[in-house]
Amino acid sequence: CRAAINAYFVVGRPQEAQAYFLRAVSRGVSLSIETLEVFIAGLLRYSLEMPARDVFGRLAEFGHSTRTSTYNLFLEYYLRDRRIEEAKRLFKEMETVGLVPNQMSFLHFLSYLIETADYKGVDRVREYMRVRRVSVD
Repeated sequence: CRAAINAYFVVGRPQEAQAYFLRAVSRGVSLSIETLEVFIAGLLRYSLEMPARDVFGRLAEFGHSTRTSTYNLFLEYYLRDRRIEEAKRLFKEMETVGLVPNQMSFLHFLSYLIETADYKGVDRVREYMRVRRVSVD
């Protein structure tokens, strides 16, 4: 299922990926968290944020809890789209629900800050990482 969903996105057919996903769900196919993340990532690649947020909000219905890697998909999307406030809100939400930001979480922010030449922001993130004892080596 994951390979087919990903293949539709790779060849530029996100609507067919969505249709395939919906058919699988309607048939009661058990989808792994990895498959759901592939689907969310593909939707975000094509700026289909609302369907991606819908799947994200329904992870429990699929038998999964959110995890840091799922949040990272949205962090990357918001920062790529220059929506820093949304990314910050999501980062705080991640911590509020008890998830620990990982190296990728911080790398997304650092990449954005370096790209936008916000070097004071880089220093703030690096200090936050030092306090949290997160290394990005």
